[in-house]
Amino acid sequence: MDVFEDGGQSFEPLHATPDFLLKIIEAFYDGIVVADMNDVCLYANSAIESISGYSRDFFIGRRFSDYFEVENWADELNDEKVARVNETGRIAYEATFRHRDGRIVYLEHGVSLVRDDEGICVATVWIVRDITEKKINALALNQAQEYRNRFFANVTHEFRTPLTLCIGPLENLIHGDFGPLENRVRQQLKTVLNSSRLLLMMVNQLLDFSRLQSGTMKLACARVQMRSMLDALLEQCKGICTQKSIIFQCSVPDDLQPLYTDPVHLRSILHNLLMCLLTAASAGSAITIAVEPMSACAPGEGLGAADEGRRSRGSPAFRLCFGPRPHPPDSCTLW
Repeated sequence: MDVFEDGGQSFEPLHATPDFLLKIIEAFYDGIVVADMNDVCLYANSAIESISGYSRDFFIGRRFSDYFEVENWADELNDEKVARVNETGRIAYEATFRHRDGRIVYLEHGVSLVRDDEGICVATVWIVRDITEKKINALALNQAQEYRNRFFANVTHEFRTPLTLCIGPLENLIHGDFGPLENRVRQQLKTVLNSSRLLLMMVNQLLDFSRLQSGTMKLACARVQMRSMLDALLEQCKGICTQKSIIFQCSVPDDLQPLYTDPVHLRSILHNLLMCLLTAASAGSAITIAVEPMSACAPGEGLGAADEGRRSRGSPAFRLCFGPRPHPPDSCTLW
């Protein structure tokens, strides 16, 4: 008999005897069930008792599959999965089992086919894992996400109504519907109007977050003039620029083609970028925003293989550069 020595201790080699293999199966944390091709249980290890609450002898001679339910049968045991059983010899799915004490236990089943020397299926081996705690945590997380989405949606709708009611009269005042206004009063009202529109855009972002979570987010693309959009954004940033004595410059070519994109979301992205830039900028600094066609980029910049495909289809691509001068600006690519 071979003997291995390690640290002064001697170990005899292990032999895969039936008794030894049975001890390994009994030591498994997961439940193991051996059944015939009719799902009649032939053997169950001790872990099945703790999972089900029943003794292992209870299942012997009975159809093991009769004691659990598949919650989403169409998804867990679809035709594609069943068809792969003959190829791979195994299948995995989730099911529920009513414990002896009455509570519902969530199980993960892994079923493998046992074939004889001629390749004929003679038995099945079930590995049963208790995933109740994991499932309950997942359900609680999904419920919390649902509550959060409902909260965002409700708050968004509650805020949008009074904001819309504020924006309308402000626009009427600025347009002179209630009489002429002094220039300084008009400028102050424009500041209030821009702030109200900014707040409305932020509220809409909360609604977009809920739409992303539910998969109902849609884009409404249109032709966008970058100069007019940037001018409107800069108008909103005048207050911050005045407080920090920041000089803002915008460089947009006169012959720049319109950008085909979602104007609402593009405006939101640009606003967030500008706010981050203004927050990080020191007092008295100068910031330049430059929009240029991608053809003006240096070799190897900006355009990739997918971008070349977009340009070849006639969709113009631009690079938006922003940052303090004279340092090299950060840049992002827009289509």
